[in-house]
Amino acid sequence: MSDKRYHFTLIGGGQFSTIGGIVRSMAEIANDMVERGHSVHIVARGEEGDEPFFKLDPRVTLDWKKYPYGVGAIDEFRAYLETLETDVMCLLFSNRMGLNMAVAAKDLPVPVLRSEHGNPVHIVETIWENNTAVRDLTFQLADVSHILMQDFADLPPLPESVKSSLAIIPSPIKLDVPQAMPAGVPGQRKRVLYAGRIEEYEKNAAGLLAAFTELAPDFPDWELHYFGDGGLREDLEALAEESQVIGDQVIFHGSIPPSELSGEFAKAQIFVIPSDTEGCPISLGEAMAHGLPCIGFADCAGVNAMIEDGVTGRLAATDLDPRAQGLVEPLRELMEDALKRIEMGRNSAEAIKPFGDETVYDAWEALLVRTAELKPHLSEYRAQRRETFPDLSEAEKLLGPTMQKLRKERTIEPGPGIVGKIDKPAPLAAPVIPQSFMPDAPQPVARGEDGKTYPMKGREIVVPATGAPDMRKHKKGIGEPLVSIIVPVYNKEDVLLETLQSALGQTMRRIEVIAVNDGSQDGSQKILDTVAASDDRLKAYHRENAGVSAARNFGLSEAKGRYILFWDADDVLEKDACEKLFIAAEKTGADISVGALYLFNNNNRVEWVTPKYWLMHQSGSLAPTLTSIRDCQVLRYDVSACNKLYRRSFLNENDYKFPEGFRLEDIYFSWLTHMTSGKAVISPVYVGGYRKFFGGQHAPTGSQTWSPLKVQSTLHVYNLLLDLISGEPTDISKALRQDIDVYFLSVFVEAVRTSLELSAEHDEAAEWLSGLQTALKDMDEDLILTLPLESASLLMGLRNAEIGVSVDDLKAAIETATHNPRRPSKELDLEALPLEQIVRIMESYPTRKRLDRQAPPADVARYYARQSLLLSRHYEVPAG
Repeated sequence: MSDKRYHFTLIGGGQFSTIGGIVRSMAEIANDMVERGHSVHIVARGEEGDEPFFKLDPRVTLDWKKYPYGVGAIDEFRAYLETLETDVMCLLFSNRMGLNMAVAAKDLPVPVLRSEHGNPVHIVETIWENNTAVRDLTFQLADVSHILMQDFADLPPLPESVKSSLAIIPSPIKLDVPQAMPAGVPGQRKRVLYAGRIEEYEKNAAGLLAAFTELAPDFPDWELHYFGDGGLREDLEALAEESQVIGDQVIFHGSIPPSELSGEFAKAQIFVIPSDTEGCPISLGEAMAHGLPCIGFADCAGVNAMIEDGVTGRLAATDLDPRAQGLVEPLRELMEDALKRIEMGRNSAEAIKPFGDETVYDAWEALLVRTAELKPHLSEYRAQRRETFPDLSEAEKLLGPTMQKLRKERTIEPGPGIVGKIDKPAPLAAPVIPQSFMPDAPQPVARGEDGKTYPMKGREIVVPATGAPDMRKHKKGIGEPLVSIIVPVYNKEDVLLETLQSALGQTMRRIEVIAVNDGSQDGSQKILDTVAASDDRLKAYHRENAGVSAARNFGLSEAKGRYILFWDADDVLEKDACEKLFIAAEKTGADISVGALYLFNNNNRVEWVTPKYWLMHQSGSLAPTLTSIRDCQVLRYDVSACNKLYRRSFLNENDYKFPEGFRLEDIYFSWLTHMTSGKAVISPVYVGGYRKFFGGQHAPTGSQTWSPLKVQSTLHVYNLLLDLISGEPTDISKALRQDIDVYFLSVFVEAVRTSLELSAEHDEAAEWLSGLQTALKDMDEDLILTLPLESASLLMGLRNAEIGVSVDDLKAAIETATHNPRRPSKELDLEALPLEQIVRIMESYPTRKRLDRQAPPADVARYYARQSLLLSRHYEVPAG
């Protein structure tokens, strides 16, 4: 977000009171810019009293004006533009009006941004009679230019004077949407969906109806749904009603708001965009975001840059007559094959992520702000451009004759188009998906006393040798980082890129990601180097293997952020994690800002949340205020280091580092920092997802594995925590001790099992078991009995055995306890049990610990707790 606030004026599109892609983009960009603190004024085509079709933020001001369709009206419109007080004038068009507006705004003392929202190749064919020079006028008369897709910059080539100030930003696509079910719902008809203007010109809406009519008899369980309006709608409705073939399989819904349309996308199984030409179609992007396989024509630029044939959908052949016949086989293929629909739909949702609305709005803000920064130096900037690019002078010479020609014609309505004079762009071998959209800004210049030209403050545009802007490197941060994300990396090449993308894709841009390669033997370092080359917020280091604690400590020594977030290389951050944790910390002054974690299955991406994080999320929503581990029980079970934002000054002042040389380092670090700080804030935020591997090539890692070192570390860390609380008042230390014991009960179970399994090959096993036995004898017996029967019997057998006996005698004692389990004497009233205690009990259970991360009511936790208790055959749980 820009630190300075500007005033932007947006002009363009068709009738602002009707549906349209440019109109929608204008409204959404305006709404987002005012939300970021800028002021926005829209000059809309229409009459006073009209209402915008798309909802506008009340802070956006609006003027209804007649656009200068006649050349003679340009001077009058220019006089109006001269009255506007603004920092940027942005002209958004995809028709001949773009030239009229560019002429009206020419040489005004305001930077002009020309935004082309259509396909320039198509426009030069159908409007400018294949005269690329006239088309380029609309760009050359502006100071900065914007187009939607990279391939529009290449075919046919734009002049250097345009490329020198060209930004490529696609249409904004909302990604947080319900996912469709491409396979369909059993017992319900499946749907093919069309969304857009129902016209024949360019949109080919009738062609889709013809293709579906051919297939309908073979697919009686499929429907075609049209969403949109236009001059052809009535004709198509009549054709559908009269048809003896399609019956009730075609439905026309008219235009509906985008929020309602999202629900219709979620009901569909296939999306078809049969257009002859597009820019960056929002409807296609929305279909992909909802996880739909998509079909379009292979020669439709814009569409063929978004659909990858055979991966996210199908590109239809274009050499058939009639043209619509090309849609038949792709439709048949997907209507027949549910598995293909599922796979392509999943790929679509992934492929459209770079077009996410927040990323696009960031790019638009950067473009508008950088254009606004030209204003104080506009004369020098324009003078330099004219000196640098001879084609600008040629454009000036062409302008007069062009306007005279248009004046004589007395009309600038689009003609029927010229077919065959220019080859349309060939289908792309792979979709052009920009990884970042903003080139560096045009740098203002000024002349010094020596007469030479010197750059002003700002960043200079970099134009590669090919003439296209370099979209690969994009500095998203502004100033020193607010958050440093520290990521230790060890052999994570197959999941590392997703983790880095989630970290660098944070809504908070002022971050740095410190990735410490801890001696990886796979391709992790290559991935780090590649990503670091494209985003300078990633700082990649390579060190010899020394363990996760050493890697985190090194990252901490290199960090510059106000806050620190530790993250693992195989997990995924939520995009707003840093921002929300940061805001909570800044508002409250907390040293530690805490959120919840969820888990997800690496194989099928199914998500769930364990009871402690479900409760933490609920607690944060009720009271996101300062608390401490002494007062808040849920913090005592929250032992991960990866769901917390730590104030760096707090860590440095206390010289806190992760302990090296033993395991369970997160548990110790979390308790140590909580006990020292006493100032923590819990927010209702899911920080990210913890990836769980089930089968396949991945062996369990981290906390999922048990080794001799982890068994040794169990007792070591347990005793360290008891030392931490030893100086607390009696009532506090008693409560803290009980919850430490509760947490370590399930840990002790695994430590005992591992010790018994390793006893034959490790002489130290008897020593481990002796230490665990000593710890268990100091625990409350009733507390141990809250465990499931098998686990409770295991620990009770060890606890009650004679001290100093052999491992074989311990095994025998445990076996005896298992066959003669101890049960509490009376049944517990679950309904009277506090929710916090239920969650605590649930955390000790190896099964039935999965909750829906969005589950709001407390009775959901009670239900799962009841099931766990019944399955364990235990009926009493001690209070406390």
